Amino acid sequence: MNATKYTAVLATTAALIGAGLAAPQLRAEETTSETTAASDSASQSQEAREWRNAEITAGGTITVEPSVPLPEGAKAVGPTSIDGWKLTTDEKTGAVTIEAAPKLRPGQGLRYRVLVLFADKTTATYDAEVTVVPGGNNNAHTSTIEYKDSLVQPKESVTVTPTGTFPQGTKFYLNSDKIEKWDVSVDETTGAVTVKPGDIGYGSWLSIPVRAEFPDGSSDVKHAKVTVADQHGNTTPPSDRLAAKHTPVYTTAQIAGNETATLKQTAELPEGTNFKIMGESKLWDLSIDASTGTITATPKQPLAAGAVANVPVIVTYSDDSEDFVQAKVEVTKDPVWQSSKASVDYPVEKSPADETATITPALKDVPEGTKFAMNATPPTGWEIGIAPSTGVVTVNAPEGTRAGTQINVPVRVEFPDGSRTVTNAVVLFEAPTNPESDKFKVTYKDVTVKAGENRVFKPTEALPTGATVNGPKNQSVNGVKVNTDKDGAVSVEVPSHARDFDFTVPLEIYFRDGSKQETKFHVTVKAKETTTPKTSETKPSTEPSTSATSEPSAPRTTEPTSEEPTTSAPRTTEPSTTKATTSAAEPSAPRTTEPTSEEPTTSAPRTSEEASTTPKTSETKPSTEPSTEPSTTKATTSAAEPSAPRTTEPTS
Repeated sequence: MNATKYTAVLATTAALIGAGLAAPQLRAEETTSETTAASDSASQSQEAREWRNAEITAGGTITVEPSVPLPEGAKAVGPTSIDGWKLTTDEKTGAVTIEAAPKLRPGQGLRYRVLVLFADKTTATYDAEVTVVPGGNNNAHTSTIEYKDSLVQPKESVTVTPTGTFPQGTKFYLNSDKIEKWDVSVDETTGAVTVKPGDIGYGSWLSIPVRAEFPDGSSDVKHAKVTVADQHGNTTPPSDRLAAKHTPVYTTAQIAGNETATLKQTAELPEGTNFKIMGESKLWDLSIDASTGTITATPKQPLAAGAVANVPVIVTYSDDSEDFVQAKVEVTKDPVWQSSKASVDYPVEKSPADETATITPALKDVPEGTKFAMNATPPTGWEIGIAPSTGVVTVNAPEGTRAGTQINVPVRVEFPDGSRTVTNAVVLFEAPTNPESDKFKVTYKDVTVKAGENRVFKPTEALPTGATVNGPKNQSVNGVKVNTDKDGAVSVEVPSHARDFDFTVPLEIYFRDGSKQETKFHVTVKAKETTTPKTSETKPSTEPSTSATSEPSAPRTTEPTSEEPTTSAPRTTEPSTTKATTSAAEPSAPRTTEPTSEEPTTSAPRTSEEASTTPKTSETKPSTEPSTEPSTTKATTSAAEPSAPRTTEPTS
């Protein structure tokens, strides 16, 4: 605001002479011709005298003296007061004392005039100025009101509150008329300025004058500057922004439906430019280098030829201006998966069953980053490992795995492009280097069995896990029945009429690893002890012997500790020595008179071929007629050597 100058002058000389010194008035300078003439004369004699221009602070007081003292008899007259200014003039010395009101603002000033009446009745006028400068002991000077520069978006409001200190009772006013395209208001009490621009471009600004009127009458004008900016605080007009001066460019990429496209931004853009992809894609995996703008685009699933992707990119420049561009990817070929180009072959590996088998695949066109994994759960007892980066397979078979066992390990191969394939690693196990047949020795003790006994014999030690025994199956040797179960229990059933002889039971032990071992044990059969009956005393018993008719109980599965059976069941089959037992086992009375010797050694075989050797308990009587069963085979049977039991090779 321009400083205001006031002019203070005196009345005419005639008026002063006629009426004495009068109060000064604010009016245009005027003098009579006589006065002018006198003044000219005086000024000529006093041309070196002046009241110099001075500066004053609001609320301050200064004294301005003439540069040359007044002569003897001269009188000086000056203005007394005017609109915030108080002036007093010493009529003898011409010194003017000026007091500036506190309300005066820096830059305001006063132009005043001093009239000097000399002793020779001549007069002279002298003009001087005083200007208010910053400072002084007033509220305007001691207060520290400031408004910080602020930003506002078009058609939005912003409120700027003053900072600093000011006395209570200070009032604030907008020191301007209505401002076009801006809505401005000032809170009288707080000094807060609320500004809302109209439809004004970025970079437009307004300096809002706010007058603060203080309690001591002083005042000051402060300015609140508000600039229109975008949402990022950028005040540069759009036409001057980097986005208006540059255009980003992407070349179109063409790929197969499962390949990765790389799109580079080719335009020369200023340093500090930033790139960002807008949103996400359901069909593509998209990424972008924020500083270079290079885009990589990979289909999430294979896409057929003809598919297109338009990648939206926001480009932000260093001045926060933004640009928008699209990068285009065209699928021109159907997918060509890495799984269809690569080859993963596992050779058939042969390995001893008790060693770790290692199968290394032959790889061709297998890209880096391919992963290998098991595609199924290993069978119970098997330990299978696959190196995820190389595909090397290791297999440990369970103990006892047989030679000839083959395992197919399904290996899943996953390629970087998301495709996959499954192949098999095959291991064929051979005989173990340390077979179970070498680790374990299965033996049986030689045994003696009496006629009429039914015995079960087991290995001297328990069979190892998974081992089975193969031996005679329900075979007969001179009437002695031999049977073997898979657990190695050999049952020997000797008829009561058996005579002394011996034979060997051959056995084969098959271990779970497929190895085999042969063993045998010797069986000695003992005939019953017999006595020669006296004809005068011998009578057939009318009651059957309970020992002859009782069935043997099932043998225990515990291993016997000696050749004699340890269970009671075999003992019950031992023939009784009573006459009733003898008469039941021997032929009838007519047959007993025929032997040529006292020992009925030839009759025992005959009785073994009778239809029944056990009498019935209610009807059985000794037969008085010889058996009608032919006896020609009896001698042959008695004389024949025992045949070897047959063994069968297990199929598994």
